[in-house]
Amino acid sequence: MNLSVKNRYLLYSLIVIFGTLLLFINSKYILLLPGLLLLSVILISLPAVLIVFSQKNNKNTKLICLILVFLPLILINYIYYIQIGSPVGFQDVHDHIYQYEHLFNNGTIQFSEAQSISYNSVGLYVLNKFIEVISDTNIVWLASIIPPFISILITLIAFVFINRLFSFRLAIFATML
Repeated sequence: MNLSVKNRYLLYSLIVIFGTLLLFINSKYILLLPGLLLLSVILISLPAVLIVFSQKNNKNTKLICLILVFLPLILINYIYYIQIGSPVGFQDVHDHIYQYEHLFNNGTIQFSEAQSISYNSVGLYVLNKFIEVISDTNIVWLASIIPPFISILITLIAFVFINRLFSFRLAIFATML
C-alpha cells in the first residue's frame, strides 16, 4: 500500500494525537495499565523518527518533523503541571517560592532577608516579579509554567546549534534525546 505524502502526514498526525491522548490518560490516572506511558512516548516520537530516517529532507518535511518533535516535547515538559497543578520538584522549588515572598516585601527587594548563599538568585526573582506584575499572576503559577518553558527554549537553542554545525537528522535525533 503506497500512501500519498498528504495521507502519510495525516497518518503521522493521527499517531501523535493518539499517543498524546494515551499520555493524558496515563497522567490523569484514568487507566492504569503497565507500559502505557512507554507506549504513548513511542507513539508520540515514532512519526518524527520515520520522517527523519526514511525520506529525503526538503523544506516541508523539515517543518513537519520539527512540529512533530516539539509539540510532544512541550506536552511532556508540562506533564507534571497537568498531573498535579502546582510546582513540582524537590524541596528547593518551595524554598525558592518562600524566599521570593520574603525578599519582595511591599514591592521592594530586601537583600538582608536572603537566608543563605544558595538563595541569592535575585536576578531570577526580579525576572519572576516582572512577569508576575505584567501578567497579573502569582508566583506559584509562574513556578509551574516558567521552568518547563526554559527547558524547551534550551532544547530549541541546542537544536539550532546542532543543525548549524552538523545535519538536520542529527539535530532532530539530539532534540528527541
